[in-house]
Amino acid sequence: MKNKLYYWIFLLSGFFSCVEPYEKSFLTSGKIIIIEGILSNQPGLKPVQIKESIPSPSGSTTILPLKGAKVFILSDKIEKTQLLEKEEGFYYFDPNFKGEIGKSYSILINASDGNVFETDAEILPNPVPVESVSNSLDLEAFKDLKGNISPGFKLFANILDPAGIKNSYLWQWKLFERQSICKSCTGGYYYRTPLPLGSCVEDAILKRYNNIFDYNCEIDCWDIFNSSDLITLSDKLSDGNLLKSVYVGKIPVFQYTDALLEISQFSISESAYDFINLSLQQGISTGGLADTPPAKLSGNLKCKTDPTINTSGYFIVAGQSTFKYWLDKSKAFNEKVQTTGLLGGRSIKLEPTGPNTTRPPLAPCINSLNRTNIKPDGWKN
Repeated sequence: MKNKLYYWIFLLSGFFSCVEPYEKSFLTSGKIIIIEGILSNQPGLKPVQIKESIPSPSGSTTILPLKGAKVFILSDKIEKTQLLEKEEGFYYFDPNFKGEIGKSYSILINASDGNVFETDAEILPNPVPVESVSNSLDLEAFKDLKGNISPGFKLFANILDPAGIKNSYLWQWKLFERQSICKSCTGGYYYRTPLPLGSCVEDAILKRYNNIFDYNCEIDCWDIFNSSDLITLSDKLSDGNLLKSVYVGKIPVFQYTDALLEISQFSISESAYDFINLSLQQGISTGGLADTPPAKLSGNLKCKTDPTINTSGYFIVAGQSTFKYWLDKSKAFNEKVQTTGLLGGRSIKLEPTGPNTTRPPLAPCINSLNRTNIKPDGWKN
């Protein structure tokens, strides 16, 4: 009899991904503090996001970023390292910080209102490497809310599960796509001044017709995409076996040119896995934790100063291994599937050339969470 794999797959488009602060409303009562984040043994960690609910007399609650808190990582309950708030409610690790295998970690939050919160300490486990990765082209990989279907590459991994250890896994991916357009102007033209970013200068005719012009990058540039699917697996009844062709994610077909994928496999605690499983059972499908009454999902965050304050979310401590995978898109090209492009679904429209040889100017590739001018490690051409 084949060993049975237990795994849960669902979408949490805000969970563990870098997004802008937002407001969301749902029906509940009482104040709730929500944490979303992950710490691993690798540097370059994503920020910890902390949110709070603001109840109203009508019973609705608005989720807002928790601003102005002092947030620390506690290592073995002794060593304390502060995270910095760079955007409202987003608290960043030092770029060189990484967890150490075998040490325990927790988050300590000193909120501006005087309340203190702390997550349960979890030991950072040994990571489990990915043996190999493969893909298949699925012409119906994605379906939007209007029922529109689009193609994508589904990703599968082979994993040698360690024997005698209870393992639970979480997968995420980061995709690097070469980008040729570094600036777009709606209703105007791009000028290189003021340096270094330049600016879009409004033009009455272009504005009247809502015209968009795109401008090529002056140097090599790559856009960065992060997975929004949260995919987990438990090795119950499959301990110590080779887990073959485990589904670990899917990506859109942005363009025909090949791309680089970094697939991260996280070894997570049983408690973290159970929390994600409970989230699924309570019906979370999209939009992150704020779409479900989080008081029912207490997670591992507790208020030390006021036990009446509800908490939710989960700060995960995980052993991380990364597998670099060169994504050959020849199958998509051969089948002439519809690509979405890198401009939100629209086609490139360059500013026409004219007698002025200084136009159109080239635009700088500005490093950000979603773009880099540094050649990704593992890029083949």
